[in-house]
Amino acid sequence: MNTLDALLRDRRVIVSTGAGGVGKTTTAAALALNAALAGRKTLALTVDPSRRLAQALGVEAQTREPVRPPRLAEVFGREVPLDVWLLDPRGVTERVIGEVVADSKTREALFANRLYRELSTMMAGMAEYTALEALHDFVTSGRYDLVVLDTPPSRHALDILEGPRRLAAFLDGKVFQLFLPAEGTTSALRAGAARVLRSVLGRAFGEAEYDELTHFFSAFAGVLRACGTHTARLEGLLADASTTAFVLVTTPTPAAREELTFVAETLAEQHMHFAGIVLTRCDTARVDETASPAELERLPADVRTALAEATRHETAERARQDEAFESLRRVAPAQTFLQPIPTFPGGIDSLEDLAKVGDLLRGVP
Repeated sequence: MNTLDALLRDRRVIVSTGAGGVGKTTTAAALALNAALAGRKTLALTVDPSRRLAQALGVEAQTREPVRPPRLAEVFGREVPLDVWLLDPRGVTERVIGEVVADSKTREALFANRLYRELSTMMAGMAEYTALEALHDFVTSGRYDLVVLDTPPSRHALDILEGPRRLAAFLDGKVFQLFLPAEGTTSALRAGAARVLRSVLGRAFGEAEYDELTHFFSAFAGVLRACGTHTARLEGLLADASTTAFVLVTTPTPAAREELTFVAETLAEQHMHFAGIVLTRCDTARVDETASPAELERLPADVRTALAEATRHETAERARQDEAFESLRRVAPAQTFLQPIPTFPGGIDSLEDLAKVGDLLRGVP
């Protein structure tokens, strides 16, 4: 059994991380399908997936709850315990609000507030926070044996770790604090600052707009404080090496080595388990090399020139990819796997394609 097989068998959480556009969502879905085919109750949890992946799975984007892909039993000839949730961050936020805000009228007023509708999806860290909140709920409830989390699209591989912290920093911001309702014996300084703020913003936006802003923060304050207290709990789940493993998905480029070093060092500093690297797009289209010299001579000159150019390009590209692969192998921490997988020329369009990707990930030809 290889390392990836062991992860799929033993862990409760696998986090597929990496910069946007490298295939990490497809990798996460393929890993989840692999685990489910082996009999584990598995959830593929992803934020903002591509429409093409949703079509391949046969599910709707941003459903309110996890769903079972409808063609699973038909494709694999048996029941496969795989659910998929193409996460709606707002839905998870509303679930958190339901736990924190007991009064139904207050909840309804908050949901109807225009600022809530905008800010709850735009706030720094909210998408990452809601993904981790949903992950924690599924793991602790025991509903699934394994959750494979595809991290939100981002420029940086570990933004999933920073999301809750950015949200907590927002809660501590001085401007945010000025909008909160007075509690008990609030200092005269804060009360005076709040009056100045009301005067300035009231003139700038109008009293009605300012009142709406104040009402929003009054209702949302408890929710955000709850989010802040949850941050340590979520980080504890990610830091439990017996439960959670991180897999970096990247491509064979010069930047991949720097990304790998950053991810490995950051996870080590935070005592989180870095399991390995999936290297996507690891080949180029093969030029037909079976033609004999005599056959090549019979081809038109322009065709021979094009074939020669294609061969040179493929040779150079393979040399570059081989160098990137060896460079990553040299800097990868001990006990981590490095699994290359090729490009699918036609893309990933079906459950069958995902199963093939899963086999390649596990080294099955």
